[in-house]
This record gives sequence, structure tokens and C-alpha cells, in this order.
Amino acid sequence: MKQDLAAATPAARLALGKVALKNKQVIDALRLFQSILDEPAAVAPKLRTRALMNKGFCLQSLEKWESAELAIGQALARTSRPKAKSLFRHAQCLLKLRRTAAAAAALTLAVKRAPRNARYRKTLDSVMCKLGQAGQVESGLRAQLQRESANLALWTRLVAVLELGDDHAALETACRAALAIDGGNAALQARHGGALRQLGRHQDAADAYRRALALNENEPRWHVALADSLSAAQDGAFRPALRHTHTLTFSGKAHATLYIVFSPYKNRHILLTRAFDGDTLHIHEKRLTYYTYNRAALMEAVVDLVREHGYARVCMIGASKGGFGALAATAIAAARLPATAFHAVAFSPQTALWPKNENIARLPSYSQFLKASKSSATTRADLRENGALDWLRTLRAPNLSGTVVFGDAFERDKVEALRLQGVGHLELMPIPLWPLHSTAALFTREGEALRQVVSVRYAKASDDAYFTPANAEELADRFFSNPDSPRYKLESLLAPWLAATASKRAA
Repeated sequence: MKQDLAAATPAARLALGKVALKNKQVIDALRLFQSILDEPAAVAPKLRTRALMNKGFCLQSLEKWESAELAIGQALARTSRPKAKSLFRHAQCLLKLRRTAAAAAALTLAVKRAPRNARYRKTLDSVMCKLGQAGQVESGLRAQLQRESANLALWTRLVAVLELGDDHAALETACRAALAIDGGNAALQARHGGALRQLGRHQDAADAYRRALALNENEPRWHVALADSLSAAQDGAFRPALRHTHTLTFSGKAHATLYIVFSPYKNRHILLTRAFDGDTLHIHEKRLTYYTYNRAALMEAVVDLVREHGYARVCMIGASKGGFGALAATAIAAARLPATAFHAVAFSPQTALWPKNENIARLPSYSQFLKASKSSATTRADLRENGALDWLRTLRAPNLSGTVVFGDAFERDKVEALRLQGVGHLELMPIPLWPLHSTAALFTREGEALRQVVSVRYAKASDDAYFTPANAEELADRFFSNPDSPRYKLESLLAPWLAATASKRAA
């Protein structure tokens, strides 16, 4: 193979190198370009320059910024009319090397070569602001907008420039102007949310982040920003005892029904953008303890909220670790508030934490939790006191019901669910042929959004990866391709309980 390449003409090696670089075979591409540069001077100068330029691109891909800048810079010096792409890549290297003024010069030429390229223009705006010329950039953009007030690209550039400064009111105004042109732009909705947060308009910011997530729900930063905005909007609504252990995000419009959602994640809510037919309280932990740590304070906050608003019905929903929390919290609240109807929905919950549960012993969050309990007396005490659900068997609460959902073909979850067999107020709901942990997704997502959740690529958290087999997509495809597999919806799951409690209230 090496002999064949050595025999190839420099032009052929250049073409092969470009293909290799495009396919991200950077080292192979670099060798091909270097072989041309190592040739005798007989190689055509233009071809040698192109090889040098592409060598620089390879070095840039390898994040060797100084070598890349040198190679691309030398190639540009030998080119009478350099391409905008080459100038932009040279500018990227210069920025990495903190040579901002030189980068600005390269970007100016790139914009001159490709005046319609939004990326080049935005980058130049940002660099000029770094050089202390933000006022001139803003003035120039506003002058252009006087002539082209419906130009979305100009408004977007102005938003990006204003984000670098402190005039949050001007930023919010610019975001609104841009959204008037393109209200379906998820990124602009989120940037509007950021401007509103800076102005202290937290509820308006939350609404903006909701709109952004309705357009693109797979951006985790916006989920966090939404939760932070809602928390800021209700600052002081929940007791200080929870401040370091849980985040509670309440949204209420005086409905008769409250939905409480227990997240399985640390510092991240789930179902925050879902439209429930009632008020909502979303809860997540600040460190993963399966809702065993500081449970007494959490339950006081929940019970106080239900009493304060006089809810007739409360449904607590949890998945995985959140499922354990929802099952325990529903039963505790039902015993304390006998006049309120309580219902739990637990998707693939863990159901035993103490003594050590060998079925989930290798689950990363569980093993870390057990390890943490050894070094913290408080954590250890709460785990031992709250780490089992056996007490549900002896509970007698006519206002309490619940459903435990699990994949019948996922053995680990099946073992957890069957521990609750015989608990009087709970119904076990196995999903026939479902081979994965993510049963909540079956009821809350559909189409491509559902397939993303069950894919290996989506399993980013260590627990997600642990529960997701390597052939997850293949297993899910088998399930979805089965014509006998029903389609599941959370609304349908809750409908019987809602109807039964409604009829009792009417009676």
C-alpha cells in the first residue's frame, strides 16, 4: 500500500488526502500532504501550497494551534486570492493563540470574500467587541436595521453583540424584535429567556424557556434554566430546610388536582414542559439518595402545600429512583391527609435500598450512595430508616392507590416490581415484551423522541448507560415493529383514577 502511494502522483495524493480528511482520518491525511511537501522542488508551486494549506487544516483538527497557524499562514501568503474558508480557519487558530487583532484582520477579509456568511460575520462582531469596539459594532448594526428592519440575520447579530454587554433591557428588546420575525426559533426563545432572567423577570423567563423547549426539548441547558427561573420566581416559597437537599419547582393556577413529579436525576427535573391538567410540583435531589435523605422535611413541605391549596387529588409520578420516592411519599401523605385522594405512578422503580439490594448492587448511583452512607452518619441513618418499602404492606389508607409500571422482558426491573406484589393499594402493570428500563418514555414520548430515549447514543448519565443494553435500539425496534404492541399514554394510565375520584367527589 505504501509503495502504491509513493508511486502516486502528487496530485493524486492531494486528492486522497482531502478524502481522508473529510472522513476524519486526520493522521492518514496529514501523512499524504506531508509526502507532497517532502517532494523535490519539481512539484508545482500551486499544488505545494494547497498541500501546505490542507496540512494546516489537519493540524487544526488535532488542536495543534501554533503549527496549524504557521502552515495556514504560510499557504495564505503564497495565495493571491485566498478563499474565505481558509481565512476563517486561520482566524480560528489566531483566536486560540489569543492573537485577537490578527484574527480580526483575517475575519475582515473572510467577510469581504463571503459577505452573506452569517457565521463569519457573527465571529467578526464578537472579536471586534473583544477589541473594545462593541459600540461601533452595535451602531453599525442598528444603522443597517434602519434600512432593513425585517432582516432576521441582522437582529440575531445584534442580539449576540448585546449579550456580551450589560444593557439587558436593550438585549430583551432586540430578542423580541427578532422573535417577531421568527417566533419559531428555539435558540432565540432561549436567549430571550436569558435576557429576562438578567432583568429579574423570572416568570417571564420561565415562559420563554418553555417556548424554547416546546420547539426543541433535547437541550439540557434550557431545562436547567427553566427550573432555575421557576425557582427564582417562587423564592422563599419552600422551607429553608430543603435548600441544600432538594429543588422544588411549583406552578399553580388553583386547580383541584396536583401532580408531583419526582426526577431520577440530580439537579435536573423531568416532564417540566409537559402540560398537565392541574397544578404541578417538580422535585429533584441535589445529591442522589433515592429521596431517603431529609425525607421528613420534604414531606412537611409537600403536606403543607396540599393543605394550603386544598387539593382534592394528588398524583405523584416518579421514574427509577424517583419511582422509589413517589411510592413512599404518596403513602406518607395519604396517611396524613385522609380527606385527599392520592395516587402513585412509579415507572421501573427500585424498591429496596437497605439492607443492600444485590439486584442493583452494580448500579453506579446506588453503589456511590452506599459508599457515601459509610462516611456520613446522617445519610446512613436516613438510608436505614427510609430505605425499604415493606411497611406499605401494613398500610391501610382507603384514599390511596397506585400503579407500578415495568418491562416484563427486563429482568432487573421485574425483580424490583415483584417485591411489591400483594401490596393492597398497588397494581402491577407489566409491559409485555418491553426489554428496557425506560418505561416512562413509553408513556410520555412518541415517534422519534421516544426512539432517542431508548437509544445507546442518548444514554449519557452513568445510570442510563448501566440500564441500556448495547443492542437497545434493536430490541426497541422489535417491540415497535410488533403489530400487537399497544401504544401507551400517561393520560390513559391516569384516566381511571381521575374518573373514579371525580365520581366520589360528585357523590
